[in-house]
Amino acid sequence: MALPVISCPNCKIALPGGTTTCPDCGEDLAPWLKLRLAPYVLYNEGLRLAQAGDLDGAIAKLHEAIAAAPGEASAYVVLGKLYATQGDWVHARQWWEKTIERWPEDEAARKALATLDAREAAQRERAQRERSLQRRRRWLDALIYVGIGGAIVAIVSIGLSAFRPAEPAPTTVAMIASPTTTPTLPEPTIAPPTATPTKLPSPTPIPTATPTPDLAGPVREAIQADPDLSKLNIQVRQEGSSVWLEGEVPTLGVKYQLEALAKTIPGVRLVDVSNLRVVYTIGAGDTLWDISLAMYGRASLWRFIAAANQLSNPRLINPGRALIIPPPG
Repeated sequence: MALPVISCPNCKIALPGGTTTCPDCGEDLAPWLKLRLAPYVLYNEGLRLAQAGDLDGAIAKLHEAIAAAPGEASAYVVLGKLYATQGDWVHARQWWEKTIERWPEDEAARKALATLDAREAAQRERAQRERSLQRRRRWLDALIYVGIGGAIVAIVSIGLSAFRPAEPAPTTVAMIASPTTTPTLPEPTIAPPTATPTKLPSPTPIPTATPTPDLAGPVREAIQADPDLSKLNIQVRQEGSSVWLEGEVPTLGVKYQLEALAKTIPGVRLVDVSNLRVVYTIGAGDTLWDISLAMYGRASLWRFIAAANQLSNPRLINPGRALIIPPPG
């Protein structure tokens, strides 16, 4: 924010730099200057806090600076950058769009919005690829389970056939003749049946899948370790190397933050956040356009909220009602 030229409010004479007394009328303008320069002091204090790493304090100071001097575009742009640094892309877009509405030629705000649009398009494309990959993986898992089941049935069938009793050997009768006596028929001698020893097949090892490590536990621990995310009631479910997150979150930014956090856990190949619902409770004076601007950064996307909540008249919404905020488009 550039400091304006300060002139005496009484005689309109510009004050020399570093002085608080009017050179013409001799009026002490120190109290008036303090009020006049308050927005610029707040703006500079916000920049100092941001450089020191206190982003929350810097955001608060810039909000105060804008409230005191709403006609300074640089404070809007910097505020959007601070929100983007925190990962709050919804509020970042909101402040950059406010800049364009008031100052259409602001190049910094236009570049920031273009970068954000490209990022969101890449996220949507990545989510679509992951959904397709998830469907293919489910089909592959089903085929693997069917194949293992067929192998087990075949092994059991082979084992049962190996234990069938063998056919007994045929009975033999011996005839003895004497050269000097009348041949007589000896008592038949029945040889004991002999069975060919059956060689049992060696057991065929049943293929077993390598046990999948626990992924749900580390994801829960990572969520609990985050001071902001630990306040949410998020359920974590694991299937193989995939993790499903379920529950309610206040903004889309928090939903994407949970998805990114789960992907940092080693071994997690897929994170499904389709059951993470973004829920907003209507406050007094809220309109569907205001809620759309706060959630998506664009007031024109209010139709997604109206359709998801079956609102026949978007102008009639009751305070206290919880609205489901669907992903845009």
